[in-house]
Amino acid sequence: MAAQGFRTDSIVLTGGLTRTPESGQIVSDVFGVAVTVPATAVEGCAWGSAVLAKYLSHTTSATLSRELPTPWPEFLGQVAAQRQSCTFLPNPEVRDIYESMFVKYKRMLDLHTQIERVMNGSGEVPP
Repeated sequence: MAAQGFRTDSIVLTGGLTRTPESGQIVSDVFGVAVTVPATAVEGCAWGSAVLAKYLSHTTSATLSRELPTPWPEFLGQVAAQRQSCTFLPNPEVRDIYESMFVKYKRMLDLHTQIERVMNGSGEVPP
């Protein structure tokens, strides 16, 4: 991501990958940053929809009772305070292994491109 110009301080992992507990640690080791897996990670989209529905219910109730509804940022803060998450920190020893593997992977891609050119007749055989 850094090579693409993205500064990454941390990653929030959601979706089906979070069903494998080790995935958070692997992603942390590969990217070298803290990875947080929210308690609602597997059903993130459904959870977001439920939060919006809860806020709509809250604002409707407040309006009907002539009260001011809680502002959205404050409401989200209250919801977030109730959630539990798990954070993984990168293991420097393992991080070095992944970095070495990535360097080899990039070299392999370069070689594959050369092989492809030779096989397609559009390149010379490398020495």
